Amino acid sequence: MNASRSRTRLLPWSAAVALICSISLFTGAAAADTLVYSNDFESPVGAEWSNQLMSATPAGHGFLGRFAWDAVTLSLDDMAAHASVTLQFDLYIISSWDGNVEFSGPDIWGVEVVDGPRLMRTSFARWDIDTGNTRPPFATDSLGYGGWGDDVYRYTFTFPHSASTLDLRFYGDNIQDVGDESWGLDTVQVWTADTVADPATPPPAPPTNVRAIPGNRVVDVMWDAATNVGSGLDRVIVIRNPPPANSRDFHYVAPGATATEVKAISTDGTPHAYRILVVDTAGNVAMSEWSNS
Repeated sequence: MNASRSRTRLLPWSAAVALICSISLFTGAAAADTLVYSNDFESPVGAEWSNQLMSATPAGHGFLGRFAWDAVTLSLDDMAAHASVTLQFDLYIISSWDGNVEFSGPDIWGVEVVDGPRLMRTSFARWDIDTGNTRPPFATDSLGYGGWGDDVYRYTFTFPHSASTLDLRFYGDNIQDVGDESWGLDTVQVWTADTVADPATPPPAPPTNVRAIPGNRVVDVMWDAATNVGSGLDRVIVIRNPPPANSRDFHYVAPGATATEVKAISTDGTPHAYRILVVDTAGNVAMSEWSNS
């Protein structure tokens, strides 16, 4: 951690109690938890955020963003003794996210504790295409964005944590520009508790050593599976570049697969590079580096 950067001091105990009383029952935090940070982004944010960019939805509601292939970190300091942390936030997915589609994805979003557990890393789509995320949105087309529209997802994560400082990193990966695909945060809340939480199950690690072995207008693709498979693999997708004319032309390994090769993928004779996207049963994703052509 960089000791010289700006941080935010936490809410005093009395203010935390007052804010707890104002929280709706949907928060999912236990009543005995202590609220140490809350922000609805209806006024300018402080130095606790590494990027203080704010926007208003067409419906007039403030939020942090819009971001694309960006990362933003929330840094908290002076945390009283505790054994676990609960994080809750609303995630805005805006415009034409493409899930795991080959020609313009995968479009990935994640959140992690810096120097700690990775809480989520998944892909989102705003059209009918394969995607890591299988959770229905909390609200759809409620923000007022035209065209491809918008989705709102509400997430809650609880994880072991006892340090006096906390850095939470939210990021988009492989996202196009803000005018095409973007994301934002709203209603970010952090609680601490004295009870010890179960460790978070990390997303899967990416496969490695992807090899493409060409044949007569076919190619065999092989890879080395990672030891960490997250919550257990659900499916494996072979992605190629340049993509096929039909962008839905994926090559799946059977659900729950532990296979490390896909044989005889048809080609048109064009040299392709390949990479492997794995999706676990919780919808988290990991993606390998590109193979040789």
